[in-house]
Amino acid sequence: GDGAFHIALVHLEGGSPEEAVPVLEDLLTARPDDVTVRYHLVHALLRAAQRVPGVRGAEDHTVTEPSEIDRMRPLLERAARVVADEGQREDVERDLRYLDWCANRHPARPSWLAPGMLVSAVLLIAALLAHPLLFAAVLIGLPLAWFRAIRRPGWWINARAARWDGHTGG
Repeated sequence: GDGAFHIALVHLEGGSPEEAVPVLEDLLTARPDDVTVRYHLVHALLRAAQRVPGVRGAEDHTVTEPSEIDRMRPLLERAARVVADEGQREDVERDLRYLDWCANRHPARPSWLAPGMLVSAVLLIAALLAHPLLFAAVLIGLPLAWFRAIRRPGWWINARAARWDGHTGG
């Protein structure tokens, strides 16, 4: 009862939200209508998810690897299922939207645009001189390769930005 709740709070405030989650889950199972337990469980799940990324600041976190998305998503989805507080709901939904952004592809600014265009032109000319079917294959394949190269997942964009900014994780 109260002893377990206080142990969970000690873990939560002591910087170990991962340790508080199972205790609070057990308490929520025993007392499903307890708003206080629900609030602290969502808080612990949010903090545990936000501790996953290697690049963290005092108030923010930056996903730079797909494995971080895989580890954060179950925690945030569990929080979304039990959240009752409207402020926490906004925090959970914001972090879930951020994970969706990190998982999806977005236009990136390629620094290799000019050399890539030169290589593409050389490939087209060489394929045209070699064989018409090879030229057709290269003509079809190049736009697909360019599309894939220019559109990158959000976590990849974050990782490049973190390297440029000198953040190596923490």
